[in-house]
Amino acid sequence: MNQNQEDKLENNKIQIPSPIRDAGARGIYFGLYLSFVYGLFIASYYYPILGFVYFVALLITPFVAYRFTKAYRDQYFPQEVEFRYVVAWAHSTWLYLFGSIVLLLPAYYFHSRVLPTILPELEEFLKIFANANQGMWQLLTESIGKSPIDALREYASTDLLLSKLLSLVNNTFIFGGLVSAITSFILRRKIVK
Repeated sequence: MNQNQEDKLENNKIQIPSPIRDAGARGIYFGLYLSFVYGLFIASYYYPILGFVYFVALLITPFVAYRFTKAYRDQYFPQEVEFRYVVAWAHSTWLYLFGSIVLLLPAYYFHSRVLPTILPELEEFLKIFANANQGMWQLLTESIGKSPIDALREYASTDLLLSKLLSLVNNTFIFGGLVSAITSFILRRKIVK
């Protein structure tokens, strides 16, 4: 190989950023989307129609993460470059981690400010539900091992920091990791030589 060919190879090297760095930047936007979805959840207590919009937005969440990971692949891995499953999985999982960190802000607001104000209304609704649907109430009580009203009170009184940290772990490693496994399988690209 002569010097000219070596220079061409050196110039054609692709600079690929770490999946963590890119996921951090895109994760902020993903977190804003997750915060919007969580805002719909909070607002659905006051405007019940938003509960349906929340549900639809929640179903779209994996597709949003897919688009962010696909954008990473398309930006830094041209068609002739292999995009490995592990890289895709790492990027997508980190995306969920950074998005979940942004999501902690509205989740903290809901748990510390909104939930205590609506707790009496929720308890009243549960009492009405219990009187109207005794069979269903009994089934709920047996399935969770205690009265749903007691379970609601217990949830509202849990340690806020522990609750949010568990939510972060759940969003990132359980939900994010599983969805990332599927997304990565779809986005991987092998180059046959």
